[in-house]
Parts: sequence; structure tokens; C-alpha cells
Amino acid sequence: MRILATLIVLLAAWLPCSGAAEGPAGLALGVQLRPAAAAAGKFVRLDEVAELSGERAGEAGSVLLGLAPAAGQRRTVTGQAVAGRLAEEGFECALTGASETVVLGPGQAPDQKPAQAPPAAGPAAPVEESLTSLALVAVRASLAGHLGRPADDVEVKLEPLRAVGLPSESKGLTCQVRWPAGNPRLGRQRVEVAFSSGKEPAGCLEACADAAVWGPVLEAARNLAAGELLRPEDVRAARRRLAGSEADHLTSPAQLAGMVPVRAIRAGAVLETRDLAKQLLVRRGQAVTLVIESGSVRLSEAAVARSNGGLGDMVTVERPGSRRQLAGRVVDHGKVRME
Repeated sequence: MRILATLIVLLAAWLPCSGAAEGPAGLALGVQLRPAAAAAGKFVRLDEVAELSGERAGEAGSVLLGLAPAAGQRRTVTGQAVAGRLAEEGFECALTGASETVVLGPGQAPDQKPAQAPPAAGPAAPVEESLTSLALVAVRASLAGHLGRPADDVEVKLEPLRAVGLPSESKGLTCQVRWPAGNPRLGRQRVEVAFSSGKEPAGCLEACADAAVWGPVLEAARNLAAGELLRPEDVRAARRRLAGSEADHLTSPAQLAGMVPVRAIRAGAVLETRDLAKQLLVRRGQAVTLVIESGSVRLSEAAVARSNGGLGDMVTVERPGSRRQLAGRVVDHGKVRME
């Protein structure tokens, strides 16, 4: 029996390691970076720069790593950049092989030398101011289109990260903007700007874009106490930089009807929807006046509220001595109109 138990333990320890079809360390994706590769299209694909293995190898092969270099040029893709892009796309991987890959432009084989020396690249390489300005205009227009806002409402701060093959001036150049992470959003994100001169590629700028929009808001005209019923004169219109969604901010005094601050708000602070709540005009168990209107006839009678409600909310009430519940709309403190 002791011999049989020992065999079972050894078998259990061996089974998880046998027949594994996944990448290294049991992960669903193994990535072995090649020291050199050639780009076949406009963008560099993962399967062009690495040998892939594991269950998700076919899916990961189409992940884009950035713009391909122009003919006769090259760019370097680091293992760290590959791991970052795969993480953005939701892949967990084991990275082996070379620490970086030299990607050659169209018409070159990996064992060939590029037709010209590689251009200066990296964070330390300065980018000509007119090129940065041209890229900024293009990025701003792209963001405005995706967000459905006028370009004047969009604010972008552009921080160049890597420049590849850029010319010395922007004259005659056009730009194409690409967002590696998908649709752009507010906040910080990566962006790539490809420059062209006519039909010829003219380099690429990789940058970090910090995006925000300017829009109308309401700000407190004075210090507001928690629970205080708000009036139109308690706020004033302003235009502010919005780092979040516009849905988070109030823009019209009409939105204040029946609202109270849930906390104290200082003068000049922007009002957000999370700062306000409806004032309860009717509370469960409270005696209320039930108003019944039909044409020119108006009747009032006593009732008891069975739910809480603010101005305009529907609540249920009961007549004294009756368990039948009626629905009505809150129209004032302790007053409900039957509907």
C-alpha cells in the first residue's frame, strides 16, 4: 500500500507538466523576439518580429506595434515595448529571445544593412518645433472628431517620446494620426503621428497626449451648506477645463430644481452631479395632503405616504382606514397630486 501511495503522488506531480500546449511557464502565449525583422505593410505586426507559441499565438500575431519604417530606414522595437502592447491588448506572455528587434523598411531583408544610417531617435532627440506644432494640430483635430466636439473645445498637451526619420522642417507635410490603444479618450494616452510629403512617407512621431475638453459648467456663487435647497441665484455660469465626462457636471440652473448639496460646497467650486441630491419633500409614514383634480373640480384629503420622494417624484399613499395604495406625484412639501 505504501508503494502504491508513493506512485500516486509521483504521478500527480508529473501530470501538470506533460503534454503542455501553452507557452513558457504555462502561459497562453510565448513570445521569442527575433534580433531583426522586415516590415511587409504600413504597420509592424507582432508575428513579423517574434516567434509565437501557445493557445493565443494566432490571435496575438495581428497585434500592431507601431508604424513601419519607410523604405531604406529602420526602427528598433524593444522587448519592453512589445510586452507593453500585449498588456494593453489583454495578453499575458513570457518574453524570451533578443532584448530588441531591428525592423527594416520595405525592400530590405533582415540580413541586409539599411540603405542609409538610422536617424536619431529616442526621448533625448529634440523635435523641430514646427513639426511638433503640426502634429499637435492633427492630434487635436482627431480628438475633436472622435469626441464629437469643436476643435476649439479640445485641449491637448503633446509630449514627444520618440522621433523616427523626421525632416528638419514641416513645409509641405501632412499628418495621419493613429491611436494605438483604440479610440482616444480624455486623459493621458499614446499617439502616433505619421508625416507624409505628397505620397512619400516622411517619418513618424510617437508621443504622449494629455487630452481635456473645455465646456460650460455651473459654479457656486457663494458658500453652500449641506441640505440647503438651491436656487438659480446660488450659482453662476462658467467655462472650465473638464478632465472627466461632461455628464458629471451641471450646465443649466434648471437642473437645480428641488436639489440640495450632500456636502458643504465653497464659493467658486464647480457643481457636479455627485454633489447634489433631491430634497425629500415627502417621507415614508408622513401625513400628506392628497390633491385630486378633474377638470375644474379640485378635492383635497388626508393621506399617509408609503414611500419617500422629492419634487416631481412618484410616490405611493394610503387613505386613512384603507389599505389601498394610490400613486401620486410630489408637488410641494407634504403635498401629492394624484395621477
